[in-house]
Amino acid sequence: MKFHFETNYDMRSLTAMAKGLRKTVRSKESKRNRIMCIAMAVIMLLLILVNGSAALEMNFWNVLNWIIIAVLILSVIFDDAVNAYLSQRRKVVGREKTAVVFSSDKYQLVTAKRSSTWYYTRIAALAEDKDFFVIVLNESNAQVFKKNTLKDASMEEFRTFIKQVTGKEIVQM
Repeated sequence: MKFHFETNYDMRSLTAMAKGLRKTVRSKESKRNRIMCIAMAVIMLLLILVNGSAALEMNFWNVLNWIIIAVLILSVIFDDAVNAYLSQRRKVVGREKTAVVFSSDKYQLVTAKRSSTWYYTRIAALAEDKDFFVIVLNESNAQVFKKNTLKDASMEEFRTFIKQVTGKEIVQM
């Protein structure tokens, strides 16, 4: 049986891809970074509170501290979106739209620029959310497929197939 997907690599799909990387192969590093950002923001807030009314003065250092706290908190909240934005800036022209065909021993991606063949042994992890299925290759590379473009099969059949050929469990995002 063959499975066919088509995906446009837009901000939504790239955000799902970043989230898939964060929830699988980058999970330990991601948790550590989030804890560090939150801890630094809390420490900076405590230091500001110790200064009392001086912390509310509009001087360069106080404004800088509040900006740093805001950046730390926003980096935790919008981590996946920032990674998606950076990924979109590095993306190669002509690869925005991808078609993929999964067969029993490999899968093939076709873009406007080229075609490439991938083997299931290269897959490090699998992840999915309500709209996308993510294949993680390593800590910095993944492929994302829009679930509602699956042709000639159900999503449950594809899940069973991909788990069988890769020997990996699917992480829910």
